[in-house]
Amino acid sequence: MADVRFTTFEAKNKLLLPKTALFPYQEGEAVWVVRGGKAFIQGVIRGMENDSQVLIEGGLTAGDLVIRDPNIAGLKEGKRIAETV
Repeated sequence: MADVRFTTFEAKNKLLLPKTALFPYQEGEAVWVVRGGKAFIQGVIRGMENDSQVLIEGGLTAGDLVIRDPNIAGLKEGKRIAETV
């Protein structure tokens, strides 16, 4: 008998988002963020991923409010967004 431990990947202090939040933008990818009650496009650098989530290596900081569905009808930069948590 043996004790076994499998660690496939471990990252500390990183942001993890659902893949569905990202969309193609310019030469890379982006997400919609809410700042000051308005929607803005924020470019991101994508890292490791699994079937449903992606690690964000750059472009966002802890506390940024990300809109999970980039396909919401009428979503555009500067549009007022209700901030709900």
